[in-house]
Amino acid sequence: MYAASDLGANGMGIPIGKLSLYVAGAGFHPCGTLPITLDLGTNRTELRDAPHYLGMRHPRVDEERYLRLVDEFTAAIFDKWVRACACCCSCRGRCSLPLLDLTHLLRSLEC
Repeated sequence: MYAASDLGANGMGIPIGKLSLYVAGAGFHPCGTLPITLDLGTNRTELRDAPHYLGMRHPRVDEERYLRLVDEFTAAIFDKWVRACACCCSCRGRCSLPLLDLTHLLRSLEC
């Protein structure tokens, strides 16, 4: 489970929370899950300017680069763990449908 939201590093709660639901509701074993956040920057200046913010302090990457990075990351997951089930949670509305078309994500249906 990985997330790429406009919360930057503060978005880690998204994959943790979703995996907690999978463990509690669907019987996934916690040792077989891995929450990941892709910090691709944030357009929220209040986060970037906060003194204790842990994420990348730059504006979020554009849509084309975003999709390339997510595609490359997803391909790397399946290269390492062939039988992996990957789920990408994107809070970026325009990118949600292109992400569904990525062939690497479709491979996760075999699990």
